[in-house]
Amino acid sequence: MNRIVLAVVLFVSTSIHAAETARYLVATRPAAAKKLSLVRDPINAERHDVRELATDAFAADLTEDEAAALRKSPDVRFVTRTVERHLLDAAAEEAPLHIASTFNHVGDTQQVPYGIDLVRARELWPLTKGGGTVNVAILDTGIDINHPDLKANYAGGYNTYTKLNDPIDDHRHGTHVAGTIAAADNGIGVVGIAPETHIWAVKVLNSRGTGEDENVIAALEWVRAMKQQHGGQWIVSMSLGSDIGSVLEEEAFARAIDEGILCVAAAGNTGKLSLHYPAAYPDVLAVAAVDAESNLAEFSSGGAGLGVSAPGVDVISTVPVGLIKAGAVQAAGGTRFDALPLTGSPRAEVTASYVFCGYGAESDFADGRANGKIAVMQRGILKFAEKGRNARAGGAIGVIVYNDTDRDDRSTWTLIRPDCDTTSCHDYEPDVTFDWAPTVAITKADGEQLVQTNAATVTLGGWAEDYTTFSGTSMATPHVSGVAALLWSLAPDATAADVKNALIRGAHDLGDVGYDIHFGYGLIDATTAARQIAPSRFGLPSAPPPTNPLNIPRRRVGH
Repeated sequence: MNRIVLAVVLFVSTSIHAAETARYLVATRPAAAKKLSLVRDPINAERHDVRELATDAFAADLTEDEAAALRKSPDVRFVTRTVERHLLDAAAEEAPLHIASTFNHVGDTQQVPYGIDLVRARELWPLTKGGGTVNVAILDTGIDINHPDLKANYAGGYNTYTKLNDPIDDHRHGTHVAGTIAAADNGIGVVGIAPETHIWAVKVLNSRGTGEDENVIAALEWVRAMKQQHGGQWIVSMSLGSDIGSVLEEEAFARAIDEGILCVAAAGNTGKLSLHYPAAYPDVLAVAAVDAESNLAEFSSGGAGLGVSAPGVDVISTVPVGLIKAGAVQAAGGTRFDALPLTGSPRAEVTASYVFCGYGAESDFADGRANGKIAVMQRGILKFAEKGRNARAGGAIGVIVYNDTDRDDRSTWTLIRPDCDTTSCHDYEPDVTFDWAPTVAITKADGEQLVQTNAATVTLGGWAEDYTTFSGTSMATPHVSGVAALLWSLAPDATAADVKNALIRGAHDLGDVGYDIHFGYGLIDATTAARQIAPSRFGLPSAPPPTNPLNIPRRRVGH
């Protein structure tokens, strides 16, 4: 940096708090970053929250004047503002998948999600389940490392926010993606595409499901370091993006791809013919979403550069343990109603005869009508805690509360009242420690039907689920990453380009004949792709290398 520019940067850095700052990415000439006082000086670096992203780049909090001064430096190639990245699920349903007419929870017996067979992954399991030296790095909201379907395959991770190895999922999205890739084949819950592959979680999105290109770049640098340290084959799975490109991020992907890392990303959920970034970058495999019938999802983005399609509608997978409140009411004779346990209710199941108890006032239990029974009452008049206490005092062993409006707000219902003073509120301790009967909520329509049902008994259940159903190109992407893991475990000497080409060449054509901008090359087909990349494993002769390498047109980001 020349003396004038250096002086400007040093001057404005001393008054950083006097002007508004924003987050910037700075790309320097080779080996020039350490020349800048912003990076070289520890106090200056801390004041600007400098993060070194690569040998020749860093992120920092800068004022407009500081950014302008850096742009004038001969040691700086370019300076850009950071850009947003967000998860790409669509209309995620926070409700677990139930098995009709039973009280089995999703986790009690193993289910095989429909996408497993739609992409023909199960046909490869006699040969491989993705084990060996294949690694899938999931750039997302993190992971629940204690989930019973994920802990066996979790190999490690990184948090780009704390800069520590603690990629805890404080959202739910990353854990869901991880289950689609590698939920263990252990007889419970669900099973993933490649149920023995190593998964690594890199937290690049926060609890709201948003992050920035800075986080993605830091994650890619971490994955490169892990590959150099551990060896093996590496896949980066990204169910995230936005419609704004980033020059430094594009360069980070180019470095990763040059080092043999296969990068897979969600196309986007706008339904428009324009890919989100990073899916739009050169050599990143962009993924569209289809449903169980191989129809294009209405939300799925497309456009020039789209690679393949995969299942992304109503995909059942893992979520952080206990995240999803779930329940049901089953009347003798078969009528079943979905229910939600109230906050504070024990997670249990009760079967007994039931009795209607009005709004749950003390007088509604005075004659002992609810003793040993399940009390059914309507919302209104009293707080839920008062209803529950009155029911318990009247001997009820279970409580069902049905709504008094067609608006469904049951997820907010709670037995725990607030205890507030002039400064703050906290949970009312006597409610927290009270011996509540299992208490669930049902809709107004279901409640009105229940009280008219001539059934001798009902069973109510409330529990926490570790599995749920989401939709989005976010859900399609891990299907592709999982199939890539299967292919690479069959052919460990293959390159990332070989795996990518096998995925594309093995895809089942959908939509217009040949490549199109809605489905790309079509629905991925694990078995057909495996026969191409590892023909000897199927008793087939080795195929000659393709004479027409696949080139997917991409647009580069300018700066």
